[in-house]
Amino acid sequence: MEFDLSQIKLTCIDKEKGLILPKRVSRELSYLCGILVGDGSIYTRQDKNDYIIKCVGNPKDEQELYHKIIGPYFKRVFGFIPIIKYQDSNRSYGFVLYSKSLFTYLTEIIGLLKGRKNHNLGIPTIFKKG
Repeated sequence: MEFDLSQIKLTCIDKEKGLILPKRVSRELSYLCGILVGDGSIYTRQDKNDYIIKCVGNPKDEQELYHKIIGPYFKRVFGFIPIIKYQDSNRSYGFVLYSKSLFTYLTEIIGLLKGRKNHNLGIPTIFKKG
């Protein structure tokens, strides 16, 4: 199955980053979405018109995971490696992205939840299809 991406327009900043929105599910896309469900958050700050994708983990034991797996997967799936560094006053390690295009893709095409995680958290339907 191929996704209809006609409603998502890449911003100039997304184009400069090299953002690619995949038209099909892949193993790497599935993995990254699983990481986002577990260690990430997708939310907006309406007052600032910010669309935020954040994924962070424990800086003591997850730096290698971010640099050797998540970064390269991100490059293969979305066309660029996010800036991976200490976040939250050095209490966590990972990345924070600001992208309406990627936010829309992850929430409307893939089906990841935005906002606070709740009891409805689970595997998006798109990954359950044959």
